[in-house]
Amino acid sequence: EQHSFLIVLPHTSSKPAIKIADSLRLKIKQQIQLNKVNMTSSMGVSHLNVGDDCHSMVQHAHIAQDKALQRGGDQSYLFSDKDLNNSEQNNEN
Repeated sequence: EQHSFLIVLPHTSSKPAIKIADSLRLKIKQQIQLNKVNMTSSMGVSHLNVGDDCHSMVQHAHIAQDKALQRGGDQSYLFSDKDLNNSEQNNEN
């Protein structure tokens, strides 16, 4: 089963946000392992650029999460503009 949720970190730039996401991912893994359950989490991190709105920011986070999963999961991935271009090209094919 997959579950998704969104965490908003106001006044946080990309570098601290990816560190927070990775720290959260590791803490989740540690807590779950204490209960002897095998579970991983993949984090997609996006940021708000000029011209973005809440919808594009969430879309970028989903793209980043998909990228983390494509890379094997159980990791955090920071969205970049090149990911958007790759996503658009994949949708055209």
